Amino acid sequence: MTNKPGRLAHMSGFAVGFLSAGTATAFGIDAADTPYLNEICAYFALFVISVPILLFNANHATESNYFMEDGVGVPVHVQLEQRHIVGREVVRIDCNPNTEHPTEKTAAG
Repeated sequence: MTNKPGRLAHMSGFAVGFLSAGTATAFGIDAADTPYLNEICAYFALFVISVPILLFNANHATESNYFMEDGVGVPVHVQLEQRHIVGREVVRIDCNPNTEHPTEKTAAG
């Protein structure tokens, strides 16, 4: 998968189109007075075909591609967690004045 917004928009549009085509096919099969047992067998066959694809995608998905792709806007909290903000001093602000947090430096200088 990807974190690029444009690529994700294309993929979600493809998924919605696929679901709509499946719905139209189901209505067409039902309108043709196909026996229910044949419909169930066809739907089950499609399900069986889709399970290996689902398992493949689930096993090869990464948590994030933030620092591996160009053109991806990385949220600040992820940059702070991964220590990818260079050249800035990170200061934590707390509303409670009695709590002290150490100032962290993410730059090497």
